[in-house]
Amino acid sequence: MNDQFIDKWDKRFLELSRLVGNWSKDPSTKIGCVIAKGKFIKSIGFNGYPSGIKDNPKDSRDLKLSKTIHAEVNAIINARGDVKNCTLYTTPFPPCDKCGALIVQSGISRIVVGLQHNLDFARWQQYIDIAQDMFIDAGIIVDRMYMKSEGKDY
Repeated sequence: MNDQFIDKWDKRFLELSRLVGNWSKDPSTKIGCVIAKGKFIKSIGFNGYPSGIKDNPKDSRDLKLSKTIHAEVNAIINARGDVKNCTLYTTPFPPCDKCGALIVQSGISRIVVGLQHNLDFARWQQYIDIAQDMFIDAGIIVDRMYMKSEGKDY
């Protein structure tokens, strides 16, 4: 395949995942995900409470974390058809261990993460590392692209 073609579509899908992440009601962490096969979108997802569960501003941070469905999970469970051998695009965090297990099980073959230089996800690092180990074991390709916090520069 032509690398220019891959780069162009990777950038497009990362931008779309950033847009989709903005739909999250979470005021501090807006994660977006796109699952694509070639240049065709199979699914999108963002982090938030399950359908029918209202956000409660009085919920503690721990309770919000327990109730929240991650963007990657929403994208996988809402996909139209099989996601085997698809690429998953996510911004601005890499997948955690729980999402990682579901990604492996679903048959996704590649992950592209749009990272921001100024974003600190140290509190999630141990879970991200576990997911990365699973991806290596499963033969899933993980590519990272650095994005500015605003705009389209990579």
